[in-house]
Order: sequence, then structure tokens, then C-alpha cells
Amino acid sequence: MESRVQAIALLLLGCALAHGQTVAPVTASTLPASAAIPGISLANTAPVPVSAVLLQWSLPVPAASRVSRASAIKFYDAATEPLAAKPIPPHGSATVPVAAPGQSVPQVLAVLFTDGTSWGDAASVGRLAQRRVYMLQALTSSLADLNAAATSPAVTKAALLGQFQSAESAEQATAADGDQKACIHSVRGPALVNLQGPAALSGVISHEISQAQSRLAALKAYGVGQ
Repeated sequence: MESRVQAIALLLLGCALAHGQTVAPVTASTLPASAAIPGISLANTAPVPVSAVLLQWSLPVPAASRVSRASAIKFYDAATEPLAAKPIPPHGSATVPVAAPGQSVPQVLAVLFTDGTSWGDAASVGRLAQRRVYMLQALTSSLADLNAAATSPAVTKAALLGQFQSAESAEQATAADGDQKACIHSVRGPALVNLQGPAALSGVISHEISQAQSRLAALKAYGVGQ
């Protein structure tokens, strides 16, 4: 499977300019604070649907700070967050709900299309592709733990909570970079919250398995993990 995933990443890297466009095929603009869903609006100007976008914008730096420049990034990806992000059709739009970036204009660094092509510099396109690999690994690991717990009559809520806490710490300790750490937390984090809530253990396990399976299915639909 790993070789297959690596091949997908290399393919995406080899398609840095897609559909003959030399300017970003997705435009990004900041929505006003009064908007129903404040954040960043994405508009697809390409002739094919967009599956993922990597955004960056500058952050305000306090006058007394020695930092000359700071920036924030945001991933919009229908493969890794299928409930929150949907493919953007040609001439369609989507809203990314993030804290308003102020006066900074969001910059589109990379775009992945549903037909397997991409736009952007090699490093940014590769970052989107690698993040999908990280998410696949995090989901596979978490699902294995959940399936084992579902078939164990002796498992308790406290025991599974401790197992997930230990697993998240161990996986983040060996993570390759911040993107992988974020993917691990996005998978393990919600389970940790739910395990500390009032819901019955069986319900939590069932919910988390369903969520993981849905996200894995989305990744598979985009050719990751096949």
C-alpha cells in the first residue's frame, strides 16, 4: 500500500500546472465578519471540480514583537474532511470557516483536482498529497484500536481513554512534521473528547468507527490507500 501511496504523491508532483493555467485556478477572498459563516470564500475558475486547496495568509504582528512576519495556513480537502469540505464544482464556490485573516489577502498555494491533476509549486502540491497519506495512517491506526475494543468484553471506558491518550502521544512523538501531528490529533482528539463524555462506551466506539470508515472511504475515492 505504501508504494501505491508514494506513486500517487509523485503523480501529483508531476502535474504542477494543470489545465493550462499559470495563475491560481481558485480565487480566495475574506468574507466580512457579518457574513452568515465568516471565513474565506473559495471560487473555482477551472473547468473541473477542485478537491483540495492549500491556503496561506499573513498574521498581524504586535509592534513590540521581534518577529518580522508570521503566517497561517489552512487545508480545505474533501478527501480528508469529507463532512466539512466538498468538491468545488467548476464556477462553484465554498466557504472555509476560519477566524478572519484581517486585512491580509489569502493566497492559494496549491490546488488538487478531482481528475488527479494539480496546480501549484511542487512543494505545496506535495504537502497536500502527503497530508492525505498522514491522514490515512492516522485513521488506520485509530480504527484498528477501535475494532479491537469493539470485540473485547473486558474493555472499559477508562481503559480505552488511556489507550487512546498513550497512542496519540506515541504517534505524535514519532511524527515527521507538524502536518502529521495535526492529522493524528484530528483523528484521536474527537475520540478522546467523546470517551470523557456521558455517552455509553458502545455508542462511542460505534460512532468513532463509523466516522473513521467514512473518512477512509473518502480517501479511497481519491485513490489514497488502494
